Amino acid sequence: MTPNTHCFDAIRILNWEKWYEVNSSGRPWQLGQRLRQEPLRYCREPDRVTTRFYYNAISLLRDRCGSGLEHAAAEGIYGRMRSIASGHREDAAAKEPQRRGWVISENSDAYTLEMASQEWGMSETDIARLWKVLLEVKLIAVESCGWAQTGDVQLLEHIHSYASGLNAIAAEHKPLSVIQLDTFENPMESVTDTNVNEDTRCADLPMPESGVSESHIVGVVSDFYDKMRSRFDLGEVDPESASPRLILEDVSQKPLHAKMQIIDRAYLWCEKLVPSIRPSVTSHPEICQQALSDRTSLKNRLEEAWEIGGQELVVDLVALMQKKKKDFDASRGRIKNLIAFWQAGAKKLIESWEADERDEPED
Repeated sequence: MTPNTHCFDAIRILNWEKWYEVNSSGRPWQLGQRLRQEPLRYCREPDRVTTRFYYNAISLLRDRCGSGLEHAAAEGIYGRMRSIASGHREDAAAKEPQRRGWVISENSDAYTLEMASQEWGMSETDIARLWKVLLEVKLIAVESCGWAQTGDVQLLEHIHSYASGLNAIAAEHKPLSVIQLDTFENPMESVTDTNVNEDTRCADLPMPESGVSESHIVGVVSDFYDKMRSRFDLGEVDPESASPRLILEDVSQKPLHAKMQIIDRAYLWCEKLVPSIRPSVTSHPEICQQALSDRTSLKNRLEEAWEIGGQELVVDLVALMQKKKKDFDASRGRIKNLIAFWQAGAKKLIESWEADERDEPED
């Protein structure tokens, strides 16, 4: 590979080593352990040891964006960044992650505003606004990367300038073709420290004031939201008896969006079957901690299922949850944790899919 003549800026997922990295056995990595060399099949959720710090950042993201469309868009883009960052091989002698955690493609192309704009069908201004929020809540950083072969040498400055220009553009033209992210449902107070951290280049940048009414953007935002995330409304569907194949109806034709929709719908279906993973805010801290662990396990298995068997295996895991829920209800308390009970069956089901995939004859 020819060395680059410029040191390009690239996005790095903060706390990658603690939250997402795995060891050679596929378990959460710890300093001194051997890294998994192969690219990760899916990006796990942080384990219960680090969840407090992770969910603090996620809560801050929700506070910044509100609980509606803007939060879904930011969360979706962050998920895409993690997916890219997990797709690198690591050297067998590496003591800690060298390549994983960087949002750089397999061809060593650093993720730029232009690339994200083309992938998501959004303007670079809209992408910059979302990236700026992720910078502010310390989920990502922009740093110089010596092994990126292409990219933007002034990425942080461009994120700042594009994002800051959104209000001026919107106030003058009031475009309907651009997704505006100025209208936050529950905005936090502006960050007072506007300095850039020289170590991580994470910018604490104040949010621009809102200049666009929601009526100008609701159509475009709703369309984007439906395509990208499509929060699944079970409505009057009984999750214990209805066919889980309902989660496959009317999904996006774009593979990335379809994956997000199906996994999200499967998670919501299972969440309705297991309400204990969403305890009330007044519950005992140990109950809340167990619920966090259960939600993490559920999300990880659904992500793993998609990588191995696609939508069909995800549907099978939801159907398995239905079956385990009936067994759980009939156990009269002998089964203490439904998620753990489901996990054992899910692991066997995933392993059987992997075995079938290996045994399938080549054409």
